[in-house]
Amino acid sequence: MAGMPFMPVSDSMFLIGETREHPFHVGGLQLFKPPVDAGPDYAEVFYEQLMSTTEVSSDFRKRPGQPLAVMGNLTWIVDDEVDWEYHVRRSALPRPAGCVSC
Repeated sequence: MAGMPFMPVSDSMFLIGETREHPFHVGGLQLFKPPVDAGPDYAEVFYEQLMSTTEVSSDFRKRPGQPLAVMGNLTWIVDDEVDWEYHVRRSALPRPAGCVSC
């Protein structure tokens, strides 16, 4: 069982209830404000730098696993082959973007 720590009960209960018809996925949204002197390609350059990073914390490479020897208990498995193109997406408003009420 080395290398496969058990998942906290709070995490595993959340995932055990998930089905294809009722996904419990969690997503994140981050809003960035470019520096004042940023060029028009700032967001694209920032995204490309992010995607070219090769050192990523294991916290962001975990997926649930269920060992055969321990029924019902989920573990965390660190995945070395994550499809970052699928999981990290960049969306932007068309120009001129802005917030009227800001």
